[in-house]
Amino acid sequence: MSEKQRIKVFPIVMAVIVIGMVLLLAMTNPKKPDYVSWTKDQTIAKSSDFLEKTITALLVPTMVENNTEISNFVLFTTFTTNVGAQEIKVIGIFNNFIVISFKKI
Repeated sequence: MSEKQRIKVFPIVMAVIVIGMVLLLAMTNPKKPDYVSWTKDQTIAKSSDFLEKTITALLVPTMVENNTEISNFVLFTTFTTNVGAQEIKVIGIFNNFIVISFKKI
């Protein structure tokens, strides 16, 4: 392959890679039910005994569902949950959640 052919192919390859990444991000952008489930699982994992785990499993989904604001940017989503005196901001990307801030308000 000559140098001119490589130069012509490079932008096409890069465009395919970028389009593929955008599609992958869009397809793996988590939704609110995913976030609620993740939050419940995280909270249960931090619970110390059976009674606390049971109460958490029953109450957390409703609390998170009713107290979460969502900003969907198609490629990722931010979730802001205000429960009691705590505000938790989480980014959802590639079907994963990353806590970006946790503060007492």
